[in-house]
Amino acid sequence: MPTVLHVDDKIVKETVEAAAAAACNVLDELFPGSDSGGISSDFHGLLTRQIMEMIQGRTPRPTREIHLQKLVMNGDDFGPQLDDRDMMCMPIRVGHVSWGIVNGRYQRIGVDILGLDPLSDHFGYRDLVVGDHI
Repeated sequence: MPTVLHVDDKIVKETVEAAAAAACNVLDELFPGSDSGGISSDFHGLLTRQIMEMIQGRTPRPTREIHLQKLVMNGDDFGPQLDDRDMMCMPIRVGHVSWGIVNGRYQRIGVDILGLDPLSDHFGYRDLVVGDHI
């Protein structure tokens, strides 16, 4: 008969912690830098909590807002798709969004955008305000 374990058992906590640490160590090889731009302690803590939820048979629940460093790009980083085939897309990295009242409605009023400078291959700062086009 299998051993019955409780979520608060020491062996459960130690095993989940070891699993999260092992995953973070593997990921840290691809994304070095720990809390200064790689796999952070917040990432490790969130992963541990999510694994604990999963072994209890639950879908991981939303948690308080934790700011994680974006480590890979996806389609959103290139902005909206353009119909004009002659236009080029500029890779961007999105920062913090600003919200406020505009014309009596609560909406996004700005977002920090870092656009890739093709001459330097580095991201440069630009604040995109509603109505602006890159």
